[in-house]
Amino acid sequence: MKQAALATHPKSQIGRESRKRSVVKSLIWRVIATTVTILLAYAWFGEWGSSVSLGLAANAIKTILYYLHERLWDRVEFGREEEAPEDYTI
Repeated sequence: MKQAALATHPKSQIGRESRKRSVVKSLIWRVIATTVTILLAYAWFGEWGSSVSLGLAANAIKTILYYLHERLWDRVEFGREEEAPEDYTI
């Protein structure tokens, strides 16, 4: 039932993800990853200034790379399955 609802959504592009969705997913993940990086750097350096600088710089670069990675994979057909049309015969 969930598949039918997705397939009939007026803005749906079968098998494709919008750029906006990719950006939001990237940003949410980077917030989590940045926090982890800063905490690990603090455990290593014992200083918040260096830890925050390292965490922000590393994750700004990773955010851009992740977005590009998502957009490239969205163009790859590997591993995608076509949805079988529903049978409406009576």
